[in-house]
Amino acid sequence: MLPKLIHHIVGPKTNEIVDRCLESWQVLKSEEYQFMIWTDLSIADFLSKNYPHIYNAFINARNHGEAADIARYILVYHYGGHYIDWDIHLINPDEFLLLCQKNPFGYLLRDDKDGSLASECFGATKNESFLNSVIKDIISVYDSGLFREYHTLYYTGPFRLKEALENNQTKQNILRVKDVFVYDYSEIKEMPEREFSQPMIHYWLHSWLENKTK
Repeated sequence: MLPKLIHHIVGPKTNEIVDRCLESWQVLKSEEYQFMIWTDLSIADFLSKNYPHIYNAFINARNHGEAADIARYILVYHYGGHYIDWDIHLINPDEFLLLCQKNPFGYLLRDDKDGSLASECFGATKNESFLNSVIKDIISVYDSGLFREYHTLYYTGPFRLKEALENNQTKQNILRVKDVFVYDYSEIKEMPEREFSQPMIHYWLHSWLENKTK
């Protein structure tokens, strides 16, 4: 079953939106959810002790997005639970709990427009083979040196997930992005008024574009 565990990866600087988003998830403590807050240092320590073959790809990532992508897949593979980006706001806890009940082996979010899978929000049980396959693909590209030819979105991000799903199976259910997020990427700047029942808003702050400090 899907563990009651939320993983957040945080950078050195937050802002008002990020603080509000991170705080919104704390309401789940009343439902016995636990939180693991990860930084570059704690991730590096975790990888060096548990997955040394992944360590170099992580510390040599070109930006925060690549580093966080590599980390999130292996963290959820190792522990199970949910990975939630720090700019995702939980606005309807009851709907999130219902999401978990309906998807006991986890979930992936697919964008209707391009078929990519959202790396910013997913859930899985411990040792989900699909996540292991994603990591193997990334490490293969890194070890070959070809990662320099890939845009981040294709090297570690949503299109890497899409390609991996074409070649592997998963116990995770595939949901539409708009089933979970109130707005998709094309709407977030305007955030048109509407009635909604989705559990989350993703603000897509693009903090991942910053170069990673080694």
